[in-house]
Amino acid sequence: MRDITLRLQITHGELTVGIGPHPSPDLVIERLTGHPIRELMSGSKTPDDVLREGSVRTEGDPALLDRFAEMFRF
Repeated sequence: MRDITLRLQITHGELTVGIGPHPSPDLVIERLTGHPIRELMSGSKTPDDVLREGSVRTEGDPALLDRFAEMFRF
């Protein structure tokens, strides 16, 4: 599977999703190994877990990774 860049933006409670980078992101999550986004979304790992393991690299407000995991859990 190839890597892609998705942008998620929530404005006034409305989610917009697109392909490609956002011009001024509040948080960038880069997958380094494994499937950390899926693990965050499923709840099988916490943001602290994926950061400690080194499976993601983030830029921006670290609290937003917690918020991402809460908002997009399935």
